[in-house]
Amino acid sequence: MCFENFDFGVIMSWSGKVAEGCCKRYGLISEQQHGFLSKRSTVTNLLSGHNDWTSAISNHNAVAVAYIDFMKAFDSVCHTKLFLRLSSLGITGNLLAWIKNFLTDRQQCTRVGDKVSDTVKILSGVIQGSCLGPVLFVLYINSITKVLPNSVTCLLFADDVKIYTVIKSDIDNVNLQIALDRITDWSIKWQMPISVKKCSVTIYGKNALRISPYYLCGFRLRFTDTVKDLGVTMNCQLQFTEHVSCIVGKAHSRAYLIRKCFISRNPPLLMRAFNTYFTLDPC
Repeated sequence: MCFENFDFGVIMSWSGKVAEGCCKRYGLISEQQHGFLSKRSTVTNLLSGHNDWTSAISNHNAVAVAYIDFMKAFDSVCHTKLFLRLSSLGITGNLLAWIKNFLTDRQQCTRVGDKVSDTVKILSGVIQGSCLGPVLFVLYINSITKVLPNSVTCLLFADDVKIYTVIKSDIDNVNLQIALDRITDWSIKWQMPISVKKCSVTIYGKNALRISPYYLCGFRLRFTDTVKDLGVTMNCQLQFTEHVSCIVGKAHSRAYLIRKCFISRNPPLLMRAFNTYFTLDPC
C-alpha cells in the first residue's frame, strides 16, 4: 500500500471526510478508535465497553478498567515522529510533502484586548480546528492498540483511552499491569506524556480474588468506585444513579430560573426555552 502517486488535485481538496474515507479503506485506523469518525461517537464507545463489562458481570466475573489521560495530547504530537508514522503507513511522496508543509514553519501569538504577545514557532502538535488535524492525531495515537497483550481490550475516543480485562485469575492482574507498562513505554517513545494524577482504575462487579495494585509511569494508580467516562458518571456496579441525579437536579434548576425570568406562562414557549437552555449543558 502506497500513497506516493496520490493525485495532487485530491490533495489540495483534502478534507476530514476524504481523509477518513481513505484511511478506513486501507485499514489505517483501528476499529477500537471511536473519535472523529463517521458512525462512531462517545455513544458507540460507551456501548462497546458496557456490553463487555455487563457480559463479564453476568458470568460472575469482575472487570478491571484503567482510565488513562494524556497531558495536552493534541499539542504534544511530535512532528518528526508523526511524519515517520505516516511514512510507515504508506503515506509518502507528494501527499506526505503536502502534510509536512501544512504543519511546519507555523507561528502563533496571543492577543488580549489590543495587546499582542511575541510570536513563537510551533514545534509540535496538530492544528486544532482544522479538518485534517483530528485525522492526523488519530493516525498518530493508533499504534497504542498494537502494543497491548491480546487479553487486554482497548477503547479510544481520540486521546481518551481505557483498557480493561476480565479478572478470572491472578494472571489477568499481571496482564493488565503488563499493558500499563507497555503504555508507559509507548508514551515515552512517542513523546505523549501521561497525566497520572488524572488516571484511575475501577473494578466493575464482584470478585473473590485479591485485586493487585496497578502502576503507571512508576506511580500507583488510585482505585475509584465512581468514574466519569466520556461525560457519563457511573459507579462500580455499572449504575447511573449519580448521573441521573445530576441531570434531574440541573433540570429543576433550569426550570426554576426560566420560570423566574420569563413573564410569559405560555407552556409551549416555556418548554422551548427549557429545551434550548437545558440541552446545551445537561450535566
